[in-house]
Amino acid sequence: MDRESFWELRDHIKTHPIYKSGSDRRPQRSPHIQLATFLCRMGGETGLKSAGFSAIAEGTVWLYTLRTCHAIRSLRDEFVRWPESEERDVISSWYEQYDFPGCVGAGDGTYFQSDVKPGENGYAFYCHKGFYAVCVSQATCDHRGLITSYDFGWPGSVQDSRVFRLSHLWQNREEYFRPHEYILVDKGMSPTVSACRLADSISLLGYPLTQYSVRPFQQYDITNDPAEAAIRKEWNRRLSSLRVTIEHVFGRLKGRFPYLRHITGMCTQLGVRVAH
Repeated sequence: MDRESFWELRDHIKTHPIYKSGSDRRPQRSPHIQLATFLCRMGGETGLKSAGFSAIAEGTVWLYTLRTCHAIRSLRDEFVRWPESEERDVISSWYEQYDFPGCVGAGDGTYFQSDVKPGENGYAFYCHKGFYAVCVSQATCDHRGLITSYDFGWPGSVQDSRVFRLSHLWQNREEYFRPHEYILVDKGMSPTVSACRLADSISLLGYPLTQYSVRPFQQYDITNDPAEAAIRKEWNRRLSSLRVTIEHVFGRLKGRFPYLRHITGMCTQLGVRVAH
């Protein structure tokens, strides 16, 4: 983070009540010190180097980090919001040039790996990729890679389809989408799908194909007709090349906060808060 961005972020959070001590307590250190400690801790995969680097006790580093997480999270409604109808028209126009009219973004989920099995209901955190994941984040973004919505806090074994079905976006889909609007999603690993009922189709591992979510053709959808198969494969390629924007978003998040790539056992709760 450059200096200008640092001070701008400090200005956004410096008046948060969490940085105010009670009258019977000694004053806290300045918000910019606590913010710098947070950034230093999250800037390494171990998350512990900031204690020695800043000559602050590890427990104090933990406290500063939690406070800063809380303060930054309070900015969610200011910086993360679903685009208004006029903005969605602009987004849709951008996707239309790639033959996806009505598309207003892309959606996907990601894992934040933990190095140990959580103590409570640990089996629920084991994901299909072969490691324990603290949580699953389901997010959407626009064509520029700006996050427009997210849901957070699921254990690693929960399928993308279930996270999507229980997300605020899906639960309130008629408020967020007009009839012709949708997002691009991943096909996942589901072997078959019955489209008889939408509620039933969402029980699959991958994202469902619905009025509001469009995914690539599954392998079993690729017919034996060479001409039709070529058309569907090309359509998959174009969809995936646009949907990859959300994967880049997650990549930037983990690049900015390397600690999220491998959350240590003692700090799983902290990792959840930072990612949120």
